[in-house]
Amino acid sequence: NNSQEKTNSIASTTSDPYALARTESFGFFYDITEEHWKLYQKIFMEHENHRYPDLPWAYNPEAGNEETLPEIRKKRNWHSYAAWYQNNYEPNFSCPFEKRIGEPMNGDGPKWVCDPHRITKLANARKAQDPTHPGCVVYSIGSNGDFSFELGLQNEVGEGVCEFHIFDPGNFEHAKPKELKRAFYHRWGLEKEITTTRGASSPQRVVGEKYRGLIETVKLLGHEDLDVIDVFKIDCEKCEWKTYKDWLSDEIPLLHQ
Repeated sequence: NNSQEKTNSIASTTSDPYALARTESFGFFYDITEEHWKLYQKIFMEHENHRYPDLPWAYNPEAGNEETLPEIRKKRNWHSYAAWYQNNYEPNFSCPFEKRIGEPMNGDGPKWVCDPHRITKLANARKAQDPTHPGCVVYSIGSNGDFSFELGLQNEVGEGVCEFHIFDPGNFEHAKPKELKRAFYHRWGLEKEITTTRGASSPQRVVGEKYRGLIETVKLLGHEDLDVIDVFKIDCEKCEWKTYKDWLSDEIPLLHQ
């Protein structure tokens, strides 16, 4: 019954103070206590994403008169994309050991990664349980011949720990460093999946260029049975806006980060 289930739940979290965070983070935060995890949740729940919650498009230059305020429209610098980002969507969760990954760490190529040491531990645990498991899988969407992020992550988590899949319609495979191990270059870009009248998913094609949808990509690489893709790095010159809904599809593994 419900009361018995509640009692069992309380008992399990009492005996294992890390169970709540581990379960709700899909195994990633395996060493954060329930007390601290609930503090993280409290900060998240109390966070307000918009300067004006009733007018979330305020500051956006595309906002209509009814979607903003007169005092914002009067000032040119306030009515801009930069002003909109400054007044909306500040970070509401911070990883304890987040790190800028790449060589060098600054500039356009490197990216922030949440607690990369956890990736190593989780990958080793998966390999110990199933020697055929890739351990860690990284999707890197957008390359332009810059492999600094992949090299930096390999150096951080250990050589051979992760399997890298790099996607770009450009011909940059020749620039892939020899020291980057278990790295596969796929010469196609990412595009939006569409649903046909029969309910099947298919990508939108761009004539003369090579693009695939994320669901199609996952199936093509045989990754549909993975629990997670450990790192999903995407920097594809605005293709993020067209494809972000596909990242949450039930047909792909969970994107851990």
